[in-house]
Order: sequence, then C-alpha cells, then structure tokens
Amino acid sequence: MVEFLQIGAIQPVSIDCSDLRHIPTRCLQILLAARRHWAEAEQSFILTGVGDECRHALRTLGVSETTFQFEGI
Repeated sequence: MVEFLQIGAIQPVSIDCSDLRHIPTRCLQILLAARRHWAEAEQSFILTGVGDECRHALRTLGVSETTFQFEGI
C-alpha cells in the first residue's frame, strides 16, 4: 500500500474493504491521508464493501459517514 500511495493520485481509486471487520488506527491514518491527497488532486477515493461492523469501528474512532465515499454494502 505504501508504494501505491507514493505513486500519487494520478487516477481515481477504489479500495475493496469487504474482508474487513475493523480498521486498525494506523491503517485509518493512512487511508485518511490518502483520501486527502486524492481530494487535493481532484480524484475520487472510494471504499467499497464496507460492512456494518467496519462502519461502526470508523464511528468509534471518530470518523463521520461523510469522511469517505462508500459504495456497496
């Protein structure tokens, strides 16, 4: 993932989260930084397949539903 983020926001990205039950804090920090980077480049940054457990974990960590663009589930 680090290599992917170093390449930069040259095109829209969609990340499949369907296998996740929770997001560790460090991973969330990376996703938040990447989302900001893609937004600055005016590219979409979408999380797909984010289930209820994962959404609950995000809310518990203080992430609002509008922070990320979600698709699926």
